[in-house]
Amino acid sequence: MACPIFDADKNKALESNAEQQLLERIRASDHKAFEQLHETYYAELFVMAMKKLGDRDARS
Repeated sequence: MACPIFDADKNKALESNAEQQLLERIRASDHKAFEQLHETYYAELFVMAMKKLGDRDARS
C-alpha cells in the first residue's frame, strides 16, 4: 500500500480539489478566498509577466 504522503497522484488530486474549493468560494464572492489565491500565485505570475514583457531582472 502506498503512503499518502509520497503518493504524487493522490497529492495532486488533493491539491486540485483544494483549488476547486477555493475557486468555488471565489465564485461565491468570498474575498478571503481571493486573497488566498492572490497570495499563493502572485509572485509566480509576476515573474512570468516580466519575462514575457522582457524585464531582464525577472529572468533570474
